[in-house]
Amino acid sequence: MYKRKTVLLSVLMSLLGLTTQQSSTETLLLVIEVARHGARSPEQFSQYNKTSVNFNDTSQLLEGGWDQHYEIGKSLRQRLVTEQKLLSADYSTNEVYAQATSATRTLNSTQAQLSGLFPDQAPAHKWLKASPGTKTQGYTINQIAQADNLITRLNEANCAKYKSAFDDVTASAAYKRGRGYWYQTYNQTLSNLVGRPNLSETQFDATCEYLFFSQYTNIVLNFTPTAFDRAYCSAYEDGWIYKTSFGTDQEWKLVSYEFLNQLNEFALFLNGTRTIAQLTTFQKYFKKTAGPMPKFLLYLSHDEIMSAYLEGLGFHQPYGSFPAAGIFFEFFRDSAQNNQIFVRTYFKQTLGETKSITLADQTSNVISLAAFQSTIAKRIQLSGITDIAKSCAEAYVSSNTYYDPELYITELKQKYAADLSGISLLQSMTLKGLIMIGTMMSFSYY
Repeated sequence: MYKRKTVLLSVLMSLLGLTTQQSSTETLLLVIEVARHGARSPEQFSQYNKTSVNFNDTSQLLEGGWDQHYEIGKSLRQRLVTEQKLLSADYSTNEVYAQATSATRTLNSTQAQLSGLFPDQAPAHKWLKASPGTKTQGYTINQIAQADNLITRLNEANCAKYKSAFDDVTASAAYKRGRGYWYQTYNQTLSNLVGRPNLSETQFDATCEYLFFSQYTNIVLNFTPTAFDRAYCSAYEDGWIYKTSFGTDQEWKLVSYEFLNQLNEFALFLNGTRTIAQLTTFQKYFKKTAGPMPKFLLYLSHDEIMSAYLEGLGFHQPYGSFPAAGIFFEFFRDSAQNNQIFVRTYFKQTLGETKSITLADQTSNVISLAAFQSTIAKRIQLSGITDIAKSCAEAYVSSNTYYDPELYITELKQKYAADLSGISLLQSMTLKGLIMIGTMMSFSYY
């Protein structure tokens, strides 16, 4: 089955006047950051080290991942404390709310970012590159248990309906085609590169993951990957978010529901129609009905959650978020626009790489608070969910409608076109129809 969806290629954004820059007439009121944890070790050890150096554990934060978030914190201090004066120089729970998932890597990433943002309160840590803070050390981080976390880590462990949707996508021919394409066309090349004939798909997956995360360590591989090899592996690994975030609409609707509700509540709070005690979804986790309302909200989460949030906003991004990538929402008052409140939304894949995010049915990444609230409310309504706990307990009925795998393959070819261009004639025959720049395309679901 197919349904149509029109998507404007990101290369057009610069032509539409989209911006992530703040003018001198703006006063920040609230900043929200949803970030992926920093670089982590792979889920399993491998045999690709040239020396005895290895990852110390599996799926935990690496020193390079700590450094990523520490640098983000330093950058935010310059902007939010020094330049914009949204936050005080010293950490305060009245101004900052930080939330992590049950995974240790998100907790450590949160501490790293706050250590960069508020260095005077930084506690000693083995990876801290500066001296510990000279003032009262430590930060309050709300780490939510997996069973209770239906906002920043709703998954198959705490939502039965999501698990059924996930299983449905995993078993679908669409997913097998969309992700399997990269394994089928590149497996022989990767097998030869690492000296392991005929890698199974499980081995292929583990090899690509190891290749990716080794970039953030001092590990020396016993093979030499090219940009082409890395691009092919990245495209394969991006299949994870197809399976977890948007293979079927039900996935992103469940995963993004509570976060969209919080965004809606924040908009209502800023327009004066809700008190902080009336922000019911936010208070479910914040638990301070007397306030005050924080000025900076930091949510540390995971790749698949961020992808589902973007889908929830109506912004399709076919590839995953890098370690420490972030989605940002800036609420500000503009004195040049009759002191109206606006919202700016953008995505940072790396500290130096920023992309504007346009919400569903909008043409700019900076819109009025009223337009933002209206758009978010429509996206919530589109989900068909009114109570996430009840929805998770409901039976899942497959629509047998999945994101078009051929479109997905094309999107990833476009994303990695530059690195995939240095290929053999035989490979190029399987990678035809790479990029159409500056055009609006009509995309579809399968």
